[in-house]
Amino acid sequence: MTADRPPEVKPTPIDQLVECLQSWMTWAHNSPSTIYGNLQSRHRQIRLLQLLPDHYSAPLRARFCIISLNNKRVAPYETISYAWGSPIRTAIIKIAGTGLPIPESTAAVLRRVRLRDRKRLLWSDAVCINQDDVDERSEQVGLMRFIYSGSCGNLIHLTDDDDMAERVIRFAHSLDDEIREETNECRLYRRMVQTTLGAASSMIREYRADLDRDALRFMILLPCFRYVHLTLHE
Repeated sequence: MTADRPPEVKPTPIDQLVECLQSWMTWAHNSPSTIYGNLQSRHRQIRLLQLLPDHYSAPLRARFCIISLNNKRVAPYETISYAWGSPIRTAIIKIAGTGLPIPESTAAVLRRVRLRDRKRLLWSDAVCINQDDVDERSEQVGLMRFIYSGSCGNLIHLTDDDDMAERVIRFAHSLDDEIREETNECRLYRRMVQTTLGAASSMIREYRADLDRDALRFMILLPCFRYVHLTLHE
């Protein structure tokens, strides 16, 4: 993932607070449905975020578009995976000119993946799901498997530390190579996970000393590693 370097000058906390309060006043005055609209669950509809181009430090601007997962000919879109962090919505994204409060971690990721010269079609749960609508949240979570599998790619935001991000990616590739070697290009994977832990462990060589232990530690301690989603396909 490539992106502009963060700027040297950032908005002051006071500027951010004023903008957030103004958007919250607008949000309180208008119904959330003014921005979000309704989704038709029988058509398995979702919202996509059309992130408008700009430089890194510019305010976030976007539009929503609604698609049906039943339609196999939808425009290519990308999903985003990252750690939410604090759920408190202190940042702002303008949706068709109206300020929508979002978590700062979400805003940081969107700034990171925004392109300078063209729009980018994305799906981010923190923005594309109306977090104030419990029923919608429940329905959309049930569709997440299809949302991710239907995307043209998944953007993973690990950290703003570019050096550590590259180290983690190199480690992941190295680990993948070793797993493929041990499992005959993953053909033995099912057999390994279905055996006892001791039997599976005996099939794996000793831990390689040349692997980046700091990258491994960083990856394991990421908040997103607290949750594991495992899908077994027959």
